[in-house]
Amino acid sequence: MKISMWARFARLVVVCMALALGAVMVACGDDDEGSAGGGGAAPEAGGTTPDEAKCGQGTGQKATGEPIKFGALVTKVPGIDWTDGTDAAAAYFKCLNDNGGIQGRPVEFIVEEHAVDPQQVQSLATRLAETEKVDAFVGSFSLLDCPVNRDYYKKEGFYAIVAGVPNECFNTPNIAALNMGPGYSSLGAAHYLVRKGAKSIVVASPKQPGNDAVNELAISEAKQKGLKTVSRLETVPVADPASLAQALVSQAGEGGGVVLDFTPPEGVKILQAAAQQGLIDRVMWASSTPLNDTSVPDAIGSQWDGKIFINAELNLLDSDGPDMQLYRAVNKKYSPDNPLGSFGQMGFIAAKMVSDVLMDLPEEELDREGINKAILNIKNYKTDILCKPWYFQEMPVHVPNNTDWTVTPKDGKMVEAEGCTEIPATNDDLKLVRKFEAENDVNKG
Repeated sequence: MKISMWARFARLVVVCMALALGAVMVACGDDDEGSAGGGGAAPEAGGTTPDEAKCGQGTGQKATGEPIKFGALVTKVPGIDWTDGTDAAAAYFKCLNDNGGIQGRPVEFIVEEHAVDPQQVQSLATRLAETEKVDAFVGSFSLLDCPVNRDYYKKEGFYAIVAGVPNECFNTPNIAALNMGPGYSSLGAAHYLVRKGAKSIVVASPKQPGNDAVNELAISEAKQKGLKTVSRLETVPVADPASLAQALVSQAGEGGGVVLDFTPPEGVKILQAAAQQGLIDRVMWASSTPLNDTSVPDAIGSQWDGKIFINAELNLLDSDGPDMQLYRAVNKKYSPDNPLGSFGQMGFIAAKMVSDVLMDLPEEELDREGINKAILNIKNYKTDILCKPWYFQEMPVHVPNNTDWTVTPKDGKMVEAEGCTEIPATNDDLKLVRKFEAENDVNKG
């Protein structure tokens, strides 16, 4: 009975395989060439060069002494490889260690790869905590970590910073995510269309356990406004994208809106089919984060320029803010084979944020208890990679990333269609988050 329970749980969580890891699920799919989450390789942009990459205190001196240990869990199985994220975090820590570390101490970053096996994920977290004696969990990219280990982290006093997919990554007191996950991302896409005057919202996502809830969140604002709403769950791979495109347009009706929640292989097929049948201008189109991929504009063609609007939880990969410049430089110097993408953005900023926060911590507090207390007290952490400052804080739910960009294809690349905009607080969790933000100084830009 116990084994079958775990098996059912594993199958339930695999819903995430076809959804967004916020922006990072783009890497999933059957494309042998692969693509980085949320954009793959970005064009070169100006700013910091690899030789100028200075992290932390920028001393140019290698850190020595007893290391501070961070642990992370990352899913790696055929079709799901999120190690781009942990590789980016590791690259930052290498740069940090070459520049004085944290108060002179180096960081040892221990990453455990896992399959879709709850018992393995539980065992690896326990090993990191009790055998490796990690001080904190930073930058995990996992299908199962949040639901499997949430109670363990609470019991052991860990406050984990993750890139999240399952709901438990967003409604757990001891876990906070750098992204907003598939439900909120789809809601953000629908919100854009509603504000642009869509008369209806039709949301389509893969037919997998849990996606009913994702779709319900996506259509929640439109439903509350009295608009026609339709939730569709489709078998993937999509066998007949032409018929699906026709059905979506027909159900949306004139002046309606369609929101896709598919990774590029399936989403691209649907958009190509819509174009071939002359359906582009029949409705308004949007997508959750996975289609924010640099491969998509070429795949769907210029006819989609300015015609589909994609939720983007992190900044454009060729933007020139200081953290984006440093991310590109660190990646090129310390992890040149790792493609730029949202995986990397999240891993980089998780590593940089924790390092920055601990840089001024009293030396006697640089232990497990002191480090996790410092993580819990993060607030107003500013980075150009996110729309507004990030925070952790003691609260029952965590959705610190709840404001994002909208992008659209143009001339073979993704460009900004709309600057940072709050997604609507249509559920109790986000209402609680917004109330907390309004009453506390945690994310003031």
